[in-house]
Parts: sequence; C-alpha cells; structure tokens
Amino acid sequence: MDRIRKIRYNLLIICALLTNSVLVFGQEDQDVTARKALRIQLCSGFITVVKDASVDLDSSLVFASKYSGISRIPIILEDIDPKYFHEDLKWMDRRNPIVFEKESQQQSGRRHAQSLFLLGAYFAFSPGLNTSYNDRAIKILNQARSELEALRLTNLAAHCLILTAKCYLKKGDTIAANRYLKSITVDKQLAGNKRLLAKAYTYAGTYYPYLPTTSKLRLSKLESALRIYQELKDVISQVNILQNIGYLNFASGQPDKTAAAVTKALAIQRAIKFPYTHYSTDLLSFLAMVRANYPQELAIALETVRTAEATRDSVGLPYFYMRVGDSYTVVGNHAAESNVWFNKALGEFIKYRGDASLYRLFANQQYVTSGFGGNKKLLGLLKSMLKNYPPRNSIQRQDLFALFAECYEDLGEYKLAEKYYLSAEALTVANEVSEGNKTRGHLYVAIVDFYIHIRNYTKAKFYISKYLSKQKGRGGEWIYQVDAYRALFKIDSAQGKFDAMKNLYKYVELRDKMYTDKKHLQLEELNVRYQTLQKQKDLEMYKAKNLLQQQQAKASSRVMYIGFASLFIIICFILARFISKQKSNRQLSLQKDEINRKNSLLEAVIREKDDLLISKEWLLKEVHHRVKNNLQLVMSLLNSQTNYLKDESAMKAVLESKHRVLAMSLIHQTLYSSENVSSIEMYDYIKTLVEYLQESYETKTKIYFEQQIEPLRLDVSFAVPVGLILNELVTNAIKYAFPTEGQNRITISFFKSAEREITLIVADSGRGLTGDFNNSTIKSFGLTLIRGLTEDLDGKLSMESHLGTTATLVFEYSEIFKKVS
Repeated sequence: MDRIRKIRYNLLIICALLTNSVLVFGQEDQDVTARKALRIQLCSGFITVVKDASVDLDSSLVFASKYSGISRIPIILEDIDPKYFHEDLKWMDRRNPIVFEKESQQQSGRRHAQSLFLLGAYFAFSPGLNTSYNDRAIKILNQARSELEALRLTNLAAHCLILTAKCYLKKGDTIAANRYLKSITVDKQLAGNKRLLAKAYTYAGTYYPYLPTTSKLRLSKLESALRIYQELKDVISQVNILQNIGYLNFASGQPDKTAAAVTKALAIQRAIKFPYTHYSTDLLSFLAMVRANYPQELAIALETVRTAEATRDSVGLPYFYMRVGDSYTVVGNHAAESNVWFNKALGEFIKYRGDASLYRLFANQQYVTSGFGGNKKLLGLLKSMLKNYPPRNSIQRQDLFALFAECYEDLGEYKLAEKYYLSAEALTVANEVSEGNKTRGHLYVAIVDFYIHIRNYTKAKFYISKYLSKQKGRGGEWIYQVDAYRALFKIDSAQGKFDAMKNLYKYVELRDKMYTDKKHLQLEELNVRYQTLQKQKDLEMYKAKNLLQQQQAKASSRVMYIGFASLFIIICFILARFISKQKSNRQLSLQKDEINRKNSLLEAVIREKDDLLISKEWLLKEVHHRVKNNLQLVMSLLNSQTNYLKDESAMKAVLESKHRVLAMSLIHQTLYSSENVSSIEMYDYIKTLVEYLQESYETKTKIYFEQQIEPLRLDVSFAVPVGLILNELVTNAIKYAFPTEGQNRITISFFKSAEREITLIVADSGRGLTGDFNNSTIKSFGLTLIRGLTEDLDGKLSMESHLGTTATLVFEYSEIFKKVS
C-alpha cells in the first residue's frame, strides 16, 4: 500500500508539472503572436505616414504582412477567443475567401454564424477604400450579429458592432459609425468588458477620417484606449497606441507631446526586449530635425539603421538610409557620407519597386553631380521614372516640380525652370501642415538663387522677403536663414544698397552659430561611433566563433569524463534494480495468478451479459414486429369493414381510424428494421407518413407539400403522439382547407427551436378558420385527440388563421432526444 501511495504521489507531481508547462507554453505562444502582430502594426502605421497618407492603413497592413511573412489574422481577429473557431483560416492571408464562402452557405446554426463573422471581419480589413467591399462587409456583419445574438453569443456579436463601425469610418460615414460604437459604450452588459471598450476606442481613434478638425477627437479616443490598456497591464497594445498618438500629435504640430508619447513607447519596447524599435526612433530622429537639433537627429537616425539591419526588417530601410543622408546634408561638408547613404536608399527603393518618395533623393545637388554626372542625365532618368513612380500627393508633386526646375536651370532653360519653381511654390501652403519648414526653406532659397542667377533681383527680393516674413513653423530654420541672408547680401550688393553689409553681418552671425567646431567634432564622433559599432559587431562575431570552438573542445573532454561516471552509476543502479526486481517478480507472479482468475470470472460475466443484451434486443425487435403485424391486421379489418358500410360518415370515420393506426404502425415498422430499437429517425418517418396520406387522399396533383424537417431522433414515447398529431393536422388540412383547386400548399416544419425545445408546424394556404373558432371548446374527435396527445407531451398547441391555417405544437424534450449522427 505504501508503494502504491508513493507511485500516486509521484504521478500527481508529474501531472502538475506537465500542466504548468502547458500553461506556460500557451502564455509564451500568445506573447509571441502578440509581438508579431505589434511588429506589422508599427510597420503598417509607418508606411502610411511616410507615404503621406496616400495609402490607407489596411493596404499598408497587407504590404507589411507580405514582406515580413507575418499573418494578419491575429489583428483581424483581435481580442477574440480562439475557441470559437476551428477552421483553417489561411485563406485570409492568401486573400481568397471563395471556397470558405461556399462552404459557409452549406452550414447552419452556430457554425454558420461564426463563419459569417469570419467573412465579415475579413472584408472589413480589405485594402483600399473600395465602397463595395465595405458595403459587403457591413451586410455580412449585420447578418452575423443577428444570428450570434439569437445564439446568445453576445461577446462575438459586440465585435461585429466594432467591425461594422470600422467599415463606416472607412466610407467616411461618421454618423453611422458613432451609432454602432455608442451601442458598445452604453451597453451595461458590455461595459465590464474593458478589452472590448479599448478595441472600440482604438478603432475610432485609428480609422476616423483624418482632417485637422478631427485630430482632437482621434487623440481623445486613443488616450481612452491607452488608459484601459494601462489598467489591464497590456504593454504590447500600449506601444501601438502610443506610437499612433505620437504620429497624430506630430501632424497636429505638437512636438513636445509627440516626443513624450514616442519616448514612452520606446521605453516599453526596451523594457520588454522588443527589438523592432526603429519605427519609434525614426520618428524621434525626424522630430530632432524639426527642432533643428541636427547632431541628435544623426545619432538617432544611425541607431534606427542599426536596429533595422540587426533585425533584418528591411521594409523601412530606404527611408531610414535617406534620413541619415539628410542628416549629413543639413550640416554641410559631409557630401561623401551623404552620397553613401543616398545610394543605399536608392538601392532599397528600387529593390522594393519604389514610389514617388525616391524623388527626394535627387534634391541634393552634390548627390546628383557625383552620382549621375549632372542634371542632363538626371532629367532623362526622371522622365523615364515618372511613368513607374508618379507622384500621389501635393508633397511628392512639390518635390518633383522643384527637381525639374533645378535640372532645367542647370541646363539653361530658364523659362521651364521658372515655370516649375513657381508650380512648386504654389503648393507650399498646403504642405506646411505635414512637412514643416524643411521643404519650404529649401524651396524658397532655391527660387531666390535662381532669380539672382538670371539677374532678376526684384523677384529675388520679393520671394526672399516672403519667406522671411512667414511665421516660424515646427522646424528649425538656421540653415535656410543662413542661405536667405547670404542671398539678401547678394541682392543688395547687386543693387548698390547700404543694407548689403547689414545682411552680410547677419549671414556671418548665423553661419558661425550653425557651424561651430564643437558640432563638427560631434558629427565626426557620431560617425566614428557608428563605424566602431559595425567593427565591434564583426569582432564580437569572430570572438564568438573562437569561444564556441574552445567550448566544443572542453565539452568533448568533459563529456568523456561524465560518460565514465555515468556508466559506473548506471551499472550500480542496474544491480540495485535487479535485486529489487527479483523480490518484486515473486510478488507480481502471485498477483498475476489472482488477476487471471478474476479476469476469467469477469469475462464469463461479460459474455453472459452480452448474450442477455442480444436476447433483449432480439425480443424488443420481435415485440415491435408483432405489434406492427397486429396493427396491420387491425387496418385489414378496418378495410374489410368499409366494404359492408353504406353510411358515408361511418366510412370516413373508419378511414381516419385506419390512418391513425398506420401512424403508429409505421413507428414499429421503422424500429423493427432499425439497429436502434429505442428511438426513431423523425426525418424518414415524417416523409413516409406524408407520402401515405398523399396517396390515400389522391392529392399529389392537387396539393403541393413542402417539408422542412430537421434530422432529429425521438424516443418512441415522443414519436407516437407526435406522429398521431401530425396525422390529424395533415388530414384536417387535406379535407377542409381547400374548397377549390388551385395553388394549394401544405408546409410541414419540424425543428429544434431552443436549447431543450422542439417545434412542429403544419401550415396550409387554404381558406383558414372561421371567426368564431376556438381550439379549446371544439369537441370533434380529431381535435380532442390532438389536445389529449399534446397534454401527454406536456406541450403547447396554438392555431392561427392568416393566409390559411397554421397549427404550432411546441414541447420540451428530455436527454433521450438526440440529433441524427
């Protein structure tokens, strides 16, 4: 007994360890999935931002999923319990729902509702702003929600509301979207589901149409979601929300709030050791440029490149390389470094089939001269590239116009150059909100230099004054103000004005402030640091290889000693076990004999039991067979009796009795021929009974029968009264419902209507009941029989007259009731 207790105790410990391992593994698996989802969420948000919102978020998500090899499914089915779904959902990533959609049409009940939800969620995340996809998603989700609510799957139905609101937001219908979102926030039953509320707020803040007037509302929604995720301690969701808050604050011209949000997101990523930090650091780098903190801009841009290359996340690399190139360009005297990074960016743009963003690379004159051999060759390249990468918004058009203008100026075609310069300048106001002063300053200085070049000092003075009179925007203007005052000095000198010296002093003052030795040293230090990090990385890899070889050599000798020691221990253990086995075997031999004796007795009992069961089953079949034969004998007697009856009413009564006997006889006949002698398949039974009644009354060509029978099994004690009731209702409909021939129809429905409830409906399209008809007071034999049988079933019978007569029987069923397998 002590030995058995010990074994049980050890087994309990092993089970506990296994259970804990499974739980830990499940948590780790969920964490890995959440981290992958965060990666493509950050990536898709970045793509939408760098493409100046010319690409919607769902299209960016498809792009990010494709190039990273990470599924979109966890984002499409965010916060939805996986237990609801057992289907293979890879069709979502393949973007081919046709087969799944066809399969769902053959489904019913809970599975059909869940399949509709999956289809609706898929179409809600369709890339682009195609109205037809959104309308289709809304239609499917509304149908899914209706079925889910009927099945009391309220949580899944609530997700339908959120996804429907998302579709309306993509369509720009904020009124309809708010109506659906409000139903989530005001529902008391759903108010306790904080994760569901957070999702609703996140979708509102993310997909609300981007307009200057909606920024405050979107930020408010995202901040509400952030507070909930903080309460839930969901740090991964916090990162994505904080990053989106940073983007919105930046677009709204609030750099301090941008820095605060993105810095928090970066701190969380580092705390949870999330390696894909480059999307956050890139925004911080751009923010440093806007604030004119160029050394910090370069340092963060280099850190962005380092993490992107280390994680092999190459989607954003062309923009990260371009950011480093811009950082070197903005401080001057680093043309070689700029060109290296711009070439890297161009290579990545072409590798990923590029877009109009690559035109910004060619705005750097040093890069154009050294990389392409001058503007003439670049102009030809631009014209050929324009077909493949047309500009999609005003910022890209401004970049392209400025680039064409500089090319034509260099080639001496001044009329074309002026045309493109002025076209670019006309887009300045529209671009200030999202681009800051960087593009504005560069463009105005280029326009002024152009007019100085062609000696049109009046226009040069006009545009330089226009630039300097503008209010300072989000970015620092030092470098462009230096160039502006240098241009003013040239203009005033050319016109012989005294103000020339004043502008010269201002130019020198700003230049000295901009280009100090300290900043040059900082930049050199940053460059050396980056190169050192690269070499250190190579050195660490070399050391790691050497260390691995040394460890392998030590491990070989260590393994040999451990092997000898283990062998000795194993031999001792085997000897001890052998001695213990000898003792155990003797005991086991005695126990085995006793077990064999008991097994023989048990087998004899089981055989006897099986024989009894077979006999019982045979007897039951024989009983059903004889009952069926007796009932058929009764039917034959009734048939014979009709030959001697002359009274028509008596003959009708005998015929109706014959039908009732047949309804019972069919059940016993079915049970006799079935393997299962305790229950009957109602689908086949009802079909057979209705066919007999059609033939008996010769109605096949006069009345159309429509049957909607759910495949269910009923115990005999339920099947007999149900069959008799169905016989009476169908017989009454055939006899009394249709006074004339025409489009006569009888519909029979038999289905499970609730968790423990079944419904039988017999409806006809005949003349209906008389106005004074009362089911409870009519005393005909048929209705009296129906009421009595309904009471036997503990059911409820109702009769209605609307476009015919509808009789509905509803009764509860016990555990004996089963679906046909």
